Amino acid sequence: MFSLEEWKKAGEIIQYKENEIFYRDEGQGDVILCIHGYPSSSWDWNKVWPELIKNHRVIALDMVGFGFSSKPHNYKYSISDQADLHLELLKSLDIKSFHILAHDFGIFVGQELVARHDEGELDDFSVNSLCAMSGSIFPELYNPRLIQRLLLSPVGWLVQKLFSEEKFCNNLSSVFGSKTKPTKVELSSYWSLLQHNAGDKMIGKLLFYIEDRKVYGNRWVRAWQTTNLPVQLIIGLADPMYGSDSVERYKILTKQKNLECLTDVGHFPQVESPTEVTDIYKTFLRIGGNVKA
Repeated sequence: MFSLEEWKKAGEIIQYKENEIFYRDEGQGDVILCIHGYPSSSWDWNKVWPELIKNHRVIALDMVGFGFSSKPHNYKYSISDQADLHLELLKSLDIKSFHILAHDFGIFVGQELVARHDEGELDDFSVNSLCAMSGSIFPELYNPRLIQRLLLSPVGWLVQKLFSEEKFCNNLSSVFGSKTKPTKVELSSYWSLLQHNAGDKMIGKLLFYIEDRKVYGNRWVRAWQTTNLPVQLIIGLADPMYGSDSVERYKILTKQKNLECLTDVGHFPQVESPTEVTDIYKTFLRIGGNVKA
């Protein structure tokens, strides 16, 4: 596990559309591209990082608007642009082949990349697999939290204005399992990341992916359902958004049956149960991705 300060110190910065983008790049071997979710950052991967880099080159960035990266207010945020950002980083590092490990809305970025791969739109890039965690592959399974519904409502501006560290920490802690709650230090770190570059003043704007899904959701579902790439979904059964209530419905809907369920784990499996997640993922890569895990 890395403290937030250790994580930042070991990172680097690239420029993307006049924005500074923070990223980590470590290890050797087949490349794993880790894509974080809302409203966090690449630091979400810090507990699985040491194990993953033993046999792989692992890359994770803070998307535009998140973590230690720039958070421009007047910016056209979109899943497509965040996908472009990841490809731009890979291009700068001369990487052309990679596996995707994605969490939360980062899954949409992963699905967009898979869609481009399957449609022959990635030019020299090649996606090798997609492992998704804690996300609504199917829009009808999405169960937004009250705070998300409020931020997207006509009074969202007021909710955002009244947002505080206490409210943020309470809401974040509520999506973890009862036995795997974040520590006070971890919650303080998540808040610090959100506040960096005044991200807490635009937390509602960063829900852009919900509107994007209304337009591109069918494309992303189709990519999941029809791809010949190895895909896997990991679900924490204690996740209030995508947990036990979604599992049976998911099994009915999906044509991709590779599903792993974690007991007593909430919305952040890679944080709450890192050993279990890395074991599952390494097995997936070894069997499905055909790489040394």
